[in-house]
Amino acid sequence: NRYNMSAEKIMVIHNPVNINDIKKAATEPIVFPKKDIHLVAIGRLKYQKGFDLLLEALAGIKGFAWTLRILGNGPLEAELRQQAASLGIGGQVDFMGFQQNPYAIMRSSDLFVLSSRWEGLPNVVLEAMATGVAVLATRCPTGPEEIITPGVNGELCEITADSLRSEIEKLGASRPLRDALVEGGYQRIVDFDLPHIIDRYEQFFL
Repeated sequence: NRYNMSAEKIMVIHNPVNINDIKKAATEPIVFPKKDIHLVAIGRLKYQKGFDLLLEALAGIKGFAWTLRILGNGPLEAELRQQAASLGIGGQVDFMGFQQNPYAIMRSSDLFVLSSRWEGLPNVVLEAMATGVAVLATRCPTGPEEIITPGVNGELCEITADSLRSEIEKLGASRPLRDALVEGGYQRIVDFDLPHIIDRYEQFFL
């Protein structure tokens, strides 16, 4: 619209992920206690990422024990730690800082959660699918809805603590549902694999 360009002249080519490299890195052995549902969230600790919404959502979880690992640094770390403590869930939230290899932690988790208020195309969702963890993401502008087909290769929710809580409770309580989303994620991630994206560029230029 801005440049009065015909839509027929535009091809969207998504960011690639190197599935083979991610799978290799994810094999690093990590063992989590089996009694909990293990959640993982990754990103810079800032307002955009919605970690405050995620903590609020988790404070109301009923029906199963859980642990959340947050990977990343940022200006809101102290504030988020205080929020977790004030909600009474400080002992269940592990702020792990920057991790050189997040993929092994993803692979060993039960659910990856993207709680962002906005994104571009969130590569971390693609990386989570490649490691074989079930994915839940907010319907934030933009990206998650381009990647995820709800109930097939992931789940989507609204950008609220209540919506996050509802989906986390549903997914946390059902191993078969999580397993089905993992399988769907494996199928979806092929569309973003590095060789496929290179082919897309070749098609465009040729």
